[in-house]
Amino acid sequence: MVCAGCATVCWLAQSNALTAFLGYLPIHLFFLPLPFAALLALPWSPWRSIAIFCIAILGAAWVGGWSSHDSQSHKPQLGELRLLSWNRGQGRHTSLRSLIAQTQPDVILLQDAKLSHYATRGEYGDYPWIEGHGEFVTLSRWPILSLKPLQPELRAGLKTTQQAWGLSMELDFNGRRIEVVSVHAPSPRGHLFSLLRGSAAWGVLGLLPVTDWRLRKAALETYWDPYFEFFSRLSSDRINSTKPVVVAGDFNCPAFGPIYRSLSTIWRDCHQIAGSGFGHTFPGNANHPLTLFQPWLRLDAAHVSAQWEVLRCRTLATDAQHLPLCVDLRLPARPHQP
Repeated sequence: MVCAGCATVCWLAQSNALTAFLGYLPIHLFFLPLPFAALLALPWSPWRSIAIFCIAILGAAWVGGWSSHDSQSHKPQLGELRLLSWNRGQGRHTSLRSLIAQTQPDVILLQDAKLSHYATRGEYGDYPWIEGHGEFVTLSRWPILSLKPLQPELRAGLKTTQQAWGLSMELDFNGRRIEVVSVHAPSPRGHLFSLLRGSAAWGVLGLLPVTDWRLRKAALETYWDPYFEFFSRLSSDRINSTKPVVVAGDFNCPAFGPIYRSLSTIWRDCHQIAGSGFGHTFPGNANHPLTLFQPWLRLDAAHVSAQWEVLRCRTLATDAQHLPLCVDLRLPARPHQP
């Protein structure tokens, strides 16, 4: 029952008011009854108790998106692109310079940042191209050829001060044009807290043949429509693109559900290919025992088109609300034309 419930949450996610709320909880909480059941079964059947405990661990790992690939950092080789993506907003105590010294990225995508803080400071002189729009700032060792803000279609009920949810940039990488998209969808924190007061129940009650309950369920779920439309359009507009594409940033959606599936239709998740552990990035400064003093959501991610070879994907331990994500990519040489 627990595994079936987790699978339901992961599949429906933002398409149902209840599963949208549950999808932002620490995934291991759904498996807590199993270890207790294993302890209760221990005096009567030790082997059965061990089996239940193993099911709990494996189930939490599978649903949580555990990846066992090697993500150790190595010095980038010629032809490789190291990209660092970070929601800078609540990470004021962590220096970007320390992260640069640690990782030596070629391209840095910052969300919730100010261009004036970086463009006018000589300490970032090793990045000749520093561009930005709104809260998006990009520092690059490769030429930035163009910028295009990506606007959402806002609807009533979604309160956000963000004018753009993404910034698309064209870069000259080793003589090849690539597209890099920095993403920051608005935080659904306020909406989720409103569901905590009991509205989440309408995700189930709205399935019953009672008109008022169905209307309440539909009204709650329209909150996610701009998210569906934005990410669906982001994917569909590039489905026939021949340019190598990287989409990275703070998606503010867990790595499952219909929004995640819309991204996965044409792009590959770097963590699934070359990550290690759960890859959780939020909250980076978690300090609650119920969360095991660890972040429990993978809200920050990187997706790439098929042209890229993903070498490594790892999070960086920092004192920040969102942990930075560092990805190493390689673009194979184009075949010679006869």
